[in-house]
Amino acid sequence: MATAIGKRLRFLVLAVIMFGIVVPFEIARALLLAPFGAHTHAVPSWSRIVNMRVRIIRQSLSWATWLRTANLFDWHLAPLLHKKADRVKIQRWSDFDYKVLLKGSDLRCEITKEGLGGEVDALWFRPAAGVKVDKKKVLLYIHGGGYVVQCYDDPLYYALTARFAKTFNIDVLSVDYRASASEPFPYCLQDTISAYRYLTLEKGYKPEDITIGGDSAGGNLALATIRYLNEYHDVSLGLSLPGRLFLLSPWTDLTVAGALDPAAQIKAKTDYVPILMGMTGATQHTGTLPHEYERRKHPYISPFFADFTAFKATSLQIHVTYGTAELMDAEIEIFVKKLQTEVGVDRVNVCIAEDAVHDHQLVFPELKVSDASFKAQARWFSGGATEASVRVRY
Repeated sequence: MATAIGKRLRFLVLAVIMFGIVVPFEIARALLLAPFGAHTHAVPSWSRIVNMRVRIIRQSLSWATWLRTANLFDWHLAPLLHKKADRVKIQRWSDFDYKVLLKGSDLRCEITKEGLGGEVDALWFRPAAGVKVDKKKVLLYIHGGGYVVQCYDDPLYYALTARFAKTFNIDVLSVDYRASASEPFPYCLQDTISAYRYLTLEKGYKPEDITIGGDSAGGNLALATIRYLNEYHDVSLGLSLPGRLFLLSPWTDLTVAGALDPAAQIKAKTDYVPILMGMTGATQHTGTLPHEYERRKHPYISPFFADFTAFKATSLQIHVTYGTAELMDAEIEIFVKKLQTEVGVDRVNVCIAEDAVHDHQLVFPELKVSDASFKAQARWFSGGATEASVRVRY
């Protein structure tokens, strides 16, 4: 009871700070700077509204991380959305062998028998009625949130996954994995593997017809999921590599070294993701202390440092979308080149969104650059994308 009251109080403080101080200040700032033109914007191609929204979102996430509370959408709108969603509960795979993942590592992961039980919440999203859909194919989607917030069912993610279903003409299962300091890695991996087994064993999908996707921290977890499926392949257990991997602004380096690099600080002014959020998420996801970044180079934690040559012998197809204005721009670019070298250029499709922020399709779905990104991804999903890399303009 006390914990619930504390959460509500912190959420109330966040709302007062944002709507009482930050939002009015940013609106006034935008109006005062309007006569000076676009050169006052963090990115010249941005409109005044986009520039203001990026600043507001950055402040909101910074305060939410510091207060350790939910984002402003979670509490009141999510229950309304549940009424329209096809919600399912998936039994967790109780035989999940987490010990093999930690062998030879110095990660301190305290796993309990009770924590390995229970159910995983998930939401089904379907294409528009009357549209011809390939029922053989499915997208297992893993939301982002920096391993700080669980937001698979907030309005932004609800809209994003619903648009995936509509744009790609495919059924989408969005999984609510565990992400908190009390339930660090590998609890989240158990949840995504359980959801994958639900698709293969209970729903009857063939692995080659499944796409595993994720954005930001969800992209990080998607990479861990396909690594597990490849290393511990067992058809009888429903553990086979999927046909495709779909990544949006994936978080690949949880040491946060790239974000702290002086060159990356320039992008800290153009992106809305606060470095504090990344440091907090990396710490609670791995159970490490802030200065123990070396511990986070485990291949299941930071794929940036992992070896992907084992995937060269598979038929896995990979798509990566990211923006050039995001904090992790350089990190993702290096990671993409790594995948192209170790897996194959012809197996890695890239969509680079000019002047776009982190997860731009989530926070700015109405912009032309987001629409162009959706179209490029749809071509890849349909098998029509032949180019290794495509750039979409702001």
